[in-house]
Amino acid sequence: MTAVSFGFPPAGFLGASHVTMGTFDGVHRGHQALLKPLIAGARKAGAASVLITYEPHPRCVLDPDHCPANLTTLDEKTWLLEQLGLDHLIVIPFTPQVAALSPAAFMQRLLRGIEIRHIVIGENHRFGHGQRGDPA
Repeated sequence: MTAVSFGFPPAGFLGASHVTMGTFDGVHRGHQALLKPLIAGARKAGAASVLITYEPHPRCVLDPDHCPANLTTLDEKTWLLEQLGLDHLIVIPFTPQVAALSPAAFMQRLLRGIEIRHIVIGENHRFGHGQRGDPA
């Protein structure tokens, strides 16, 4: 069963974890190609598999005139992720305050709650104020 939580995780929320993060507007084949090895790797390592996403879509906050439609509802997404075997879905409410966090502050808030051992994000994924945080 996939556990769902909302907001930045509290201190000590999750131990050793393999994490992915991104918008995940659905759980299409491209997302599954990223998630399946992440979940398998976490299991092999005895770690939790974790997906961190945002609601609403960040563009809906940053550029409301170009707010994209989600491919699935949160309930549908949760069900699909459960079918893949994901352990935890963390939904961060995307607000102007979250958008204003520096990349370092954003990651510090995640790292307080999750012991990230492995992270997989798309090369185009950006986070933090001005989208300055990247996979590097």
